[in-house]
Amino acid sequence: MRDYCLKTIVRGAIVCGVLGSRDLSGYRQGWTGARHARLPVRQHHRRSDPFYLGPSPYRTKYAQAKAALAELGIRHIRDSVGNTSANAVFRDLGNNLGVKLCAVVDARTGSGASTRLANSQIAATLSRAKSQIGTTILKAIEGPNEYNQLERDYGYQGWAQELRSYQTELRRQVKADPVLKSLPVIAPSMADPMQASYYTKLGNLSGSIDRGNAHVYPNWLSWDQKIKQVTPYARISAPTQPIWTTETGWHMAFNSGAQWVPEDVLIKYLPGRWQRSSPLLAWNEPMSTNSLIRRPTPIRPRRLRISA
Repeated sequence: MRDYCLKTIVRGAIVCGVLGSRDLSGYRQGWTGARHARLPVRQHHRRSDPFYLGPSPYRTKYAQAKAALAELGIRHIRDSVGNTSANAVFRDLGNNLGVKLCAVVDARTGSGASTRLANSQIAATLSRAKSQIGTTILKAIEGPNEYNQLERDYGYQGWAQELRSYQTELRRQVKADPVLKSLPVIAPSMADPMQASYYTKLGNLSGSIDRGNAHVYPNWLSWDQKIKQVTPYARISAPTQPIWTTETGWHMAFNSGAQWVPEDVLIKYLPGRWQRSSPLLAWNEPMSTNSLIRRPTPIRPRRLRISA
């Protein structure tokens, strides 16, 4: 079953999204670009998260994960800049499969309620990205992942000020680096993106981002329905910038209390729903594994083969 899950995670990802050329409320519509998907090398601050699925296949079944990515032609992934062993995975995928990385720079200290962003560690994290992953493999730099969880889970009210300061410093350092300055800097993502109060507290980030960000989980809706609901909230922090969705998908967390689908339904639901939906930009997270997906041509029926 684990082998089947690994394949279906990747297979479910590759047929689900596209990036195109015409602007639609900050999203680009059409068929162009390169195929993208991602399985995480490590989970980000999710040990207490009901969506946490345990150790990543990158750690437990890397050879199979790499083979699946190669078979599907996936060429872009999204994950946090990690430690030496995690970064070695990105480097290997880049050198051997031509995979590019959207690198999340999320430097923190502490844990749980005492978690805090660490501006002082941004430089070291960017340095690891350059030296351990390689500048030719980096495709974009993304801000911290769902830092507003500290208010939701622990009532911490200082998160927005911290996050604004961190994002400002992150973009400053990226644009001051002669190697990294050409990379787009993506806004930090928000948990509970349908809560306008989080974006309002964070404020307009135009001076510290090149792209907006929205995590979109349609549950039992189609993706284009959900993105239209989320967009007005994301626009509070990114009023004019193109918005990238760096997590999305239909999840299988049956114990979460949310609208979940079983694996066999997910693998059928993803390609069918996305094919009937508007072909909008998607960074997909099927089954709680982050994936960026873009398709260069319309998906033909033979591309929808999803058997294990």
